Amino acid sequence: MKVVILDFDGTICRLFANSDLNGLILKLQDVISKYGIKTKKLSDCFEVFEVIEECIKTEDKRSLALMEVDKIITDAECEAVENGIDVAGIKEFISYCDVNNISIGIATNNSKLCIEKYLRLKNIVGTIPIVARDVCHLDRMKPSPWMMNELKRILGIDSADMLFIGDNPSDYQCARAAGVNFVGITVTEKKRQRFQQIQQKVLLKNSYAEIIEYLCERQDYDVKENKTI
Repeated sequence: MKVVILDFDGTICRLFANSDLNGLILKLQDVISKYGIKTKKLSDCFEVFEVIEECIKTEDKRSLALMEVDKIITDAECEAVENGIDVAGIKEFISYCDVNNISIGIATNNSKLCIEKYLRLKNIVGTIPIVARDVCHLDRMKPSPWMMNELKRILGIDSADMLFIGDNPSDYQCARAAGVNFVGITVTEKKRQRFQQIQQKVLLKNSYAEIIEYLCERQDYDVKENKTI
């Protein structure tokens, strides 16, 4: 494997582990109510984009609402990243990739500003391509394959040489649609159950230690087959 693409929230960092996510959702509901949208409680903060696109038919008004909620979410993400909790083993996994000349990219429905702040806080240097949420192109968010295809273009690499690691079925659906290898990281039983609900056979690992073991096994196999990883 030449390139590993990582999702962010839940895969690299538990972004809102120490933040008031319910408060954020209530703030978003207050915003959309100003635009005449009445809805039951949002299931998560990203649902607000779908609600706005579905309920506001006037393009200018819809764009204003999308930009307003996107700024609120981005500000909350950038604040939360200071107190977020790293997913266990991510530091060691990044070191493994570095030692084995495996490039890393990030594909996320979070904001690019949040990811860039995280990398600065963790002193992670070097060029890591980031493809993140763009409020002007919400159709490109996962599970769309657009992010994977964009990273393939940026990195100049084929699907077969990429592995996408994520913690959500939408990550798997994105990878599958782009023809990219996928491993689900399920550090909790709840996350494993999410993948089981989609009734598709998905390779799941419980930790980054297991993913490193899997990559080592693939490397050994490819060497025996005289293939280049």
